Amino acid sequence: MYELNLSPGFRAEESSFSEFVAMAEAVPVPRRTVELQLQAILGHDTSSRLPGETLADVGHMFSWEQPELSAELIRAHALAA
Repeated sequence: MYELNLSPGFRAEESSFSEFVAMAEAVPVPRRTVELQLQAILGHDTSSRLPGETLADVGHMFSWEQPELSAELIRAHALAA
């Protein structure tokens, strides 16, 4: 799951793996749930509907990889509503 969720650049930092394992052990998800989520993701592309900035070179867990930018984008979105 590590390889599916995080970008190669982020995974290159060795300490990232131990943080991922700690999170996965603290909040375990059944394998079947992950399989169903992956199936849904592969059949559902929303990229054409996402306005504004996109996050380059990040994986599915973008908020881990770029927490400051993620928070900034969420804040901007919330304030615009």
